[in-house]
Amino acid sequence: MRFGSAIFGCIIALGSSTAFANGYSAVYTQCLNKAYGDLEIIKKCVSTEQEKQNKLLKKYYEKVLENNTQHTVNIKQQRQLWQNQVEQRCYSALKSDFGKIRQAKCQLEMTMNQVSYYQSKQLGLS
Repeated sequence: MRFGSAIFGCIIALGSSTAFANGYSAVYTQCLNKAYGDLEIIKKCVSTEQEKQNKLLKKYYEKVLENNTQHTVNIKQQRQLWQNQVEQRCYSALKSDFGKIRQAKCQLEMTMNQVSYYQSKQLGLS
């Protein structure tokens, strides 16, 4: 019986982590679908979605800090390491519009992943 409840708990945790991962907003997806390859529209879509994700990131980061006051220094160090990782992975010397969009999309994806991470911390999934 104990083994069955442990397996059930793992299944619920795995399902919950994907269920609570926000992903791209419907507005963002629609925006990209209507861009038809126009780089200026794509930039605007990515920028708008990044703003939304940054707000979520700030919200969940602050909640994690608030709920883990004994680990504040560690959490802030992890945040700095994540920011460094974003810079290393997403920023390059590309100057073209396409390169800038690629960089912005990389940053957006990493931000979304970090939002999901902080969100799962709030739910006790990780």
